[in-house]
Amino acid sequence: MAPQAVITALEPADYRVMPWQNGGGLTTEIASAKAPDGSLLWRASLADIDRDGPFSMLPGIDRVQMVVEGPGIRLSIAGSAPIALPPLAEPLAYPGDVPVDCSLIGGPVRAFNLMVGRGRGVGSLTLMKNGESRHFGGEAVHLVHSLDGDAHCRLPSASLTVPAEGTMILECVGVTVTAAEQARVIVASILRQ
Repeated sequence: MAPQAVITALEPADYRVMPWQNGGGLTTEIASAKAPDGSLLWRASLADIDRDGPFSMLPGIDRVQMVVEGPGIRLSIAGSAPIALPPLAEPLAYPGDVPVDCSLIGGPVRAFNLMVGRGRGVGSLTLMKNGESRHFGGEAVHLVHSLDGDAHCRLPSASLTVPAEGTMILECVGVTVTAAEQARVIVASILRQ
């Protein structure tokens, strides 16, 4: 029997604001999923970074991150030379259980984070803007998050709109996502392993 499609619409009032695990900042959890044993399957959030410092250590977690507001950050991962992450640039994937030091490039930023339990799936972030359209297959969980403007989601049986700052979670269903003109949309995908 094929898995049943599940569609969940979220608005900002559904999100949870909480301190980082290490107390160094605040994050807005958009959504998360846990396994029956309580371990993390995945988590999508927006982190507000307003000062230099270390990120929380997250054992057994793989991260994908993209700066969505502000001038950008530099990350030194496990003692490596700093990697610049400008706003809305290609997302950066790295393990959550190694030391990561962050420095701001000119001021506070907001970053979209996707965290996936190692061995539970593979995460990716796709940015679409200004009328761009893309199809995402039903083999993954997709979170369509509109940073601003509308995201239009065409499903096999319906067409739905995600308003600015809203999110739609799509499980076991393919979707074609189109960013409205002047909109910026992130699709966070978790391909289960």
